[in-house]
Amino acid sequence: MGLITRIKFDNGVKNINHSQFADNTLLIGGASNIIARRFKTLLDNYMSYSRGLIYYLKSCIYGWNTSAHVLHRIARTLGVPCKLNWEQFTYLGMHVSVGNLKATAWEVIIDKMKRKIQHWGTSWLNPAGHIILLKAGLSSLPLYCFTLLQAPTNFHFKMDALLHHFLWQGGRNEKKKYNLVSWKQVTQPCQNGGLGIRSSKFLNLAFAGKLVWRLITGRNAWWKTVLEKKYLNHPRHQLLDHELPNRACSKIWRMCKQAIPFLDQNTSKVPKGGSYIRIGEDKIMGQQPISQRPGTQQILALFSSAGIQTLAQISQWEAHSHT
Repeated sequence: MGLITRIKFDNGVKNINHSQFADNTLLIGGASNIIARRFKTLLDNYMSYSRGLIYYLKSCIYGWNTSAHVLHRIARTLGVPCKLNWEQFTYLGMHVSVGNLKATAWEVIIDKMKRKIQHWGTSWLNPAGHIILLKAGLSSLPLYCFTLLQAPTNFHFKMDALLHHFLWQGGRNEKKKYNLVSWKQVTQPCQNGGLGIRSSKFLNLAFAGKLVWRLITGRNAWWKTVLEKKYLNHPRHQLLDHELPNRACSKIWRMCKQAIPFLDQNTSKVPKGGSYIRIGEDKIMGQQPISQRPGTQQILALFSSAGIQTLAQISQWEAHSHT
């Protein structure tokens, strides 16, 4: 009915005032007692009709650019405690913060890894057991946060140090054991003579690359529209074809920017119709761009003078068989 104001992101993006997953609900609105009363009416109606209850002990109000007086009034109206001075909170296991995420948020994962290592010990573990626990247990702890957040360099250093120590030393500091192989070699794939233990830094980069790939391909979605409207000057499927605007950005987009150069360097295009493939600049079917090959400048200049820019203008491609 439009009674509750929505958070505005950008023109052409649907504004929102809530986010829900399973039994977790995030209510987002303007910091006023009027909005709070309208939220309260909706919640009371929901509980009356569904016989459901709100777990107030796990609920909290967070505000920014808002006075303490206003937050306290909202808290009294909703019957939920409020946090005045806060740096971050957790929603669906993911850290939410205004500004950069503090390093302490990542220290929780390091502490959890240390507790697991201490609990496992070494008395009954052989080297194969170390590797299995390292791959299946320790390496998987930060994966959920890696899907949307770029971890600081210090975290990657500490995590790799813990994995490195557990591989050769185990969980207890009883006797010094020497490293038989360098960590760089250990993190290589098995077919290259390594143990297939994944480096924390490159694992985080891989998740960033997956996020960028989902942004470029597939159906449109609300989160894709938000990133496209806020941070791009061109359609999202052309993300790898243009330079990125230099502007202040969110943590998620900062993570995407880390992966875009790597993804651009290691992907190439399949023609289909060829209308989106630039003749000189794009890698086609895994081949080096034509502009980077010796002796091609004259033909590219000829194409340019004739107004020819895309592969479709000089070729006929069968869209389904790529021939």
